[in-house]
Parts: sequence; structure tokens; C-alpha cells
Amino acid sequence: EADNAATENAEGLLVTGYVYRLLAFLLQNHPKEQMQISSKKEETTKIISRYLTIHYNDPALSIQSVAERFGFSPSYLTRLFKEQIGITPIQFVDDVRMKKAIELLNHRTLTINQIAEAVGYSNQFYFARRFKRYFGMPPTLYKQKNLVDLDQ
Repeated sequence: EADNAATENAEGLLVTGYVYRLLAFLLQNHPKEQMQISSKKEETTKIISRYLTIHYNDPALSIQSVAERFGFSPSYLTRLFKEQIGITPIQFVDDVRMKKAIELLNHRTLTINQIAEAVGYSNQFYFARRFKRYFGMPPTLYKQKNLVDLDQ
């Protein structure tokens, strides 16, 4: 009976040892899994950001169309962007469009309607509202101020 008790104790310690080794293994590898998940999310965000930067001028570009293109739901795509870069995909596209609009306004030769269409807005009035919200002035005023500033 003493041999049985000693054998059970030894087996119990052996099992406990294996459990601790397993826990140690899981704890050591858990951060790596988190990093891999984070890296995948970061890479996915970069790929989608590049796609948005290339297709910013498509008037049909929407959160729905982008989500479908990449196999995500619109809400997941929005959460992913917020988590990875701090803004929504819509805000990202607006940033790209507005930066391009400024470039085009600085060329002076295009009309507001042409610029609106070039940056992906099919309606120049909607573009003007978005521009004003973004920069605090309508594109026509920006164009006028830019002409005055450049001529001085």
C-alpha cells in the first residue's frame, strides 16, 4: 500500500509538472499570437488603405462596397480602421479627397465642378459642403485666397 501511495503521489506530481509546463508554454506563446493577430490587422489595414488611396475618386466608393470587396462587414471594417489608425474608412477617404482637392485648387485652371468630379464627388454642392466642413471655408474662397496669396 505504501508503494501504491508513493506511485500515485509520483504520478500526481508528474501530471502537475506537465500542467505547469503546458501553462508556461501557453503563456510564452500567447503574446506571439497576439502580435500575429495585430500584425495581420495592421497589414489588412495597410492593404485597404492603399486600395482607398487608389480608388478615392470613384463616386461609387462606399463603406459597403469596400467591405464586400475585402470580405468584411461594414461595421468590422470601421472598427478595424478605428482600432488601427484612429479614424473610420470614410474619414480616411475624405482626407485623401480633400488633400487632392487642395492640389487641384492650387493649379487654378479647373472649375469647382471639375475638381469635385476629379476627387470622387458627383455633386459639386456636396463637395463644397464637405470642403467647408474640412477646411472651414468653401473651395471658391480658398481658390480666391490662394490666388491673392500667390500673386503677392
